[in-house]
Amino acid sequence: MPHIIKIDQQNPDKDTLDIISKLISKGKTFIYPTETFYGIGALYNDETSVVKIFDIKGRDLINPLPLIIPEISFLQKISADISTNALKLAAQFWPGPLTLVFKADDNLSHTITAGTGTVACRHSGLNVINIILKRINSSITSTSANISGRKNASNISKIDKKILDSVDFIIDAGNTNGGLPSTIIDVSREPFKILRKGAIDSSLLVDYCSCIT
Repeated sequence: MPHIIKIDQQNPDKDTLDIISKLISKGKTFIYPTETFYGIGALYNDETSVVKIFDIKGRDLINPLPLIIPEISFLQKISADISTNALKLAAQFWPGPLTLVFKADDNLSHTITAGTGTVACRHSGLNVINIILKRINSSITSTSANISGRKNASNISKIDKKILDSVDFIIDAGNTNGGLPSTIIDVSREPFKILRKGAIDSSLLVDYCSCIT
């Protein structure tokens, strides 16, 4: 099994953060905690590692990969069109389990977008991940740590051994909160469309933004 790095979600150790940040920056693939379940990550602009994520999960290359970004301003690096209403949604509900689908920048990897011309992303509600992403000033892939189509895992012990053995290292932060996955909204055009109901109640989103259908 790959090296397991234990970390305290509430009070992460600086040396541990340094180790994790350096490994991610080198293009390593890894398992990491989110505010819901464990995910598999790789630098968004490391094509070799991104392709490896598809192989690890047995994920079809026509299925795009979502991203986690370090802060709202990072949207400018991955999206070609960011509307005022989309920014308002992000400012209100990020960090948190809300995934927004934007028109992708032309320079973004077609492996990530799967040729859709759009990119799904969110700002994680788990502080330790936000700290790491700000340290590396980059984005990582955000897909569940499972074989495609199987159950999500809220603890390292519940992740398929095949997945565990396939990544370069593992970030173990104990139990995650589980629950519903992120709510997904397509904000690439108006009116916005809810693509998946999830952790954030759809009625709250509709009440906040009248352009959501």
